[in-house]
Amino acid sequence: MSQKLSLKFIRYASNARKSLSYIIRKPDLSENRFVILGRGRTGSTALVNLLNNVDGVQCDDEILRYKLPFPKHHILSKCTESSEKTYGFKLITYQIQQVQNIRDHLNFIQDLYNSGFKVVYTKRDNMLKQIISHIRANIDGYHYKKNENYKAKKLLVNPEKVAELLEGSNKFDKYEMELLSGLSYLPLSYENHLENEEVHQSTVDLVCNFLGIKSSQVITEYKKMSPKSLSDSVENYAELQDFFRNTKYSEFFD
Repeated sequence: MSQKLSLKFIRYASNARKSLSYIIRKPDLSENRFVILGRGRTGSTALVNLLNNVDGVQCDDEILRYKLPFPKHHILSKCTESSEKTYGFKLITYQIQQVQNIRDHLNFIQDLYNSGFKVVYTKRDNMLKQIISHIRANIDGYHYKKNENYKAKKLLVNPEKVAELLEGSNKFDKYEMELLSGLSYLPLSYENHLENEEVHQSTVDLVCNFLGIKSSQVITEYKKMSPKSLSDSVENYAELQDFFRNTKYSEFFD
């Protein structure tokens, strides 16, 4: 426990030092800036990996994963540290709402936007598959690379727990729309832009065009964890389908 507290203090103090250094010096930011905003299991990790294959781009993972004293200045500090002309990072929406001590969430995103950070928004159309993917990730781990041995097994899920998670996901949908209100952003659908490797290059080309930079040939290191169909992913599929029959979530089944 004391070691965890020490690491937390070191991380907190380091962020405070770097943030204060940025405030005092205010070095130049990368020429092009962006943030990948969205929930987990929307393909954002694959997108980060793909964009890091583009010449002149540095895209960091979840730099606001841990509570920090100055989250905005931490972002700007990371941007100034980059040697690339284009800098971006991934931001999971719950980190704004639950991890960082940010009083005005809407203003936080607006402020980033006004500081030149273009917004790429990742979302999953099939909310139920996203929930099942979260459950699988909590059991098996969140990401696997192509060279790692992983074979998905069918999951036994609690329909009532899934219903609770779906309701929470609905609330996050509304929350994200509030965060994005009034902003010009690039929406990416997991199903249309990130699920299949065949569309990865066109997706990166689309993002690069949005950012106003030249694209490159890319390939992801990660492999898809979940089977494509829910019936192949969930052991008690029939029970789950029957539970949600005649509800607004029935459309998400195979």
